[in-house]
Amino acid sequence: MKSKTVQIGALLFCVVVWALSFPVIKYLLAYFDPIALSTVRFALGSLALFPFFISRKDAIIGDIGGRWRLFLLFSLFVVPLPDLMQNFGMRMMDPETAASVASILQPMSPIFVLILASLFLSEKFTLHKGLGVLVAFSGAVLLSTGGLKKVEAGSLAGEFLILMSAFSYAASGIIGKDLLRKASPLSIITWSYFLGTLFLLPFYSLSSGIPAMSPMILGALLFLSVFTLIPYFLWYVVLKDNEVSRQSAYVFLIPLFGVVFSSMFLGENLSPQMLLYGALIMSGVYVSQRSKIFIKYYS
Repeated sequence: MKSKTVQIGALLFCVVVWALSFPVIKYLLAYFDPIALSTVRFALGSLALFPFFISRKDAIIGDIGGRWRLFLLFSLFVVPLPDLMQNFGMRMMDPETAASVASILQPMSPIFVLILASLFLSEKFTLHKGLGVLVAFSGAVLLSTGGLKKVEAGSLAGEFLILMSAFSYAASGIIGKDLLRKASPLSIITWSYFLGTLFLLPFYSLSSGIPAMSPMILGALLFLSVFTLIPYFLWYVVLKDNEVSRQSAYVFLIPLFGVVFSSMFLGENLSPQMLLYGALIMSGVYVSQRSKIFIKYYS
């Protein structure tokens, strides 16, 4: 996937689906406790991946090779840790402010990625990257808080868990980039779901179990557990040819799409001020991508 247009389109699709995931998670947390939701989500995702595992068994098993410890670490940082911390964090925070505060803290992930990538992957901490991340993060904060008018304390413990969830995703991105040197995106996704589910299963006995399933709950659960496999796969396909510190800047677009979806589906006002903050996010993402390396990959 070398085409600039195709790669950008794939990353935008990832961002759109992930933006839709947040209201779905919020909806499901009204019926599931955090442990049950995480366990069922990744168990269903693992079942959806099983046919691909059977058809590509030799290649997928071969990809894990002698790096099974790294696969275990990646699975831990990409499945149980961030998902549980996010679910518990949103539950602990004030429901009226949880979404806005979480949307401020989750975009910290690209900032963590920028730092970790410079330390462990020898990716250069360039002016383009630093300035782009700073501009995009500023736009995300302004968009999420209505121009810093909606910032409230909320639950400190919940906010800390959301922040640690963002750090966990950043760490998984660094490890995943290293795994991509010898493993395919399909192998990385398959093992992360299989192993991540195994990490979660021992804690399932502490949960309240699976609630009564209405068609709406089942549809939301299938979207979260199965359909989101597509952007997860595409993200690592594109990452194979790009620096993780640049690609992660697209995460800042999630609050922007969240505001647009709120306007479309919930009837919330989309003010000129919000459009300005959205333009700030997009300009930051654009600036973070401008470099000779980026042009080389996308030409």
